[in-house]
Amino acid sequence: MPSEIDWQPVYSSANEVELMAREEALADAGIETARVDQRDRMYPMLGQVVILVRTRDVERAQGIVAQFEANEDGH
Repeated sequence: MPSEIDWQPVYSSANEVELMAREEALADAGIETARVDQRDRMYPMLGQVVILVRTRDVERAQGIVAQFEANEDGH
């Protein structure tokens, strides 16, 4: 698991499609990602998966995620 010092959360969801789309957008921008799966093993619909990025990329990643969500909302 990545060191908490080097990595920060930028997005979380239980929806695999949403996670993959945001990871792809971040990768396209050259931002490395990691996942922390906080879902329950017996009941995977409970809990979230968190996308982490390196601390140095947090601001840029947050902007990409926000832009992605704005585009989804049709704004």
